[in-house]
Amino acid sequence: MIVLENKPIVVLSTTPDLKCAKEIAHLLVQKKKAACCNIIPNIISVYEWDSKINEDNEYLLIIKSTSGKYKDLEQLIISNHPYDLPEIISVDIEKGYPAYMNWIIESTR
Repeated sequence: MIVLENKPIVVLSTTPDLKCAKEIAHLLVQKKKAACCNIIPNIISVYEWDSKINEDNEYLLIIKSTSGKYKDLEQLIISNHPYDLPEIISVDIEKGYPAYMNWIIESTR
């Protein structure tokens, strides 16, 4: 049985470049805040900032972790991110291959 603090989650975050994405991904995995991070290049984000519509090329981090690690994971991203307001969104994993879900939990202990 998976207890609440060990519930697998996916966290999404964007970065301005590959160097930043890799640095954050490596830190998260090294410090056991994440089991795995995928980096997807060349996404386009359209958003309003300072009363202007902006369009930027970014890199998307897909981070697999657990709910009990979320606060530390969030702080690590904020501390190492160049944006004033980094995107950090957590989504609960409702279903998944049980062996993979267990791997996420074990890899973040």
